[in-house]
Amino acid sequence: MKRILSTVIAATFSLALFAQDNTAILNKIKEKAPSTISSGFTETRSSVSAPKDCKTLTGKLEFKTPEFLSMEYDNGELFKIDGNRMNILRGEKSLSFDLAKNKPMKNLSHLLIYAFRGMVQELVDEQDTTLLISSDNGEYVITLAAKVQAVKGYSIATFRYDSATGRIKSMYLVEFNGKSTGYELK
Repeated sequence: MKRILSTVIAATFSLALFAQDNTAILNKIKEKAPSTISSGFTETRSSVSAPKDCKTLTGKLEFKTPEFLSMEYDNGELFKIDGNRMNILRGEKSLSFDLAKNKPMKNLSHLLIYAFRGMVQELVDEQDTTLLISSDNGEYVITLAAKVQAVKGYSIATFRYDSATGRIKSMYLVEFNGKSTGYELK
């Protein structure tokens, strides 16, 4: 009985230390995340029907706290979040969303804005995901996985942050339908 009790106590202590380490990492990312980012980026999109056929796009990204993100693509496309508005321009198709009235687009907006602001724990809580944290070559790798399958949205989101600066370096998003999009900041 003593052996079982000591094993349970040791396991509980290890989990508590692990949780403290994760909390410390999340706090570090949030505290160090820059309030503005101006960067070139590369986006890679894969389709569900032909996952090996990827489309690669480049452009200029601007981010400013609290809620501004603009991605101007070299091919003329535009993706922009400004407060409660989201605008998307692809070719001749222009879409505009009121984020206060459109929950899927609000979730997308928060996914992106919170990731850039380093607000990972808030994202986990708001979108009810699991959280996995690891380190790799001077970067924190944060993976969020949806607990519940949905028709729209993302099943997995992986963010890489520079461990020294807290700046987001890349993100990889997988939709429930299998389509994926990866972003690399320069």
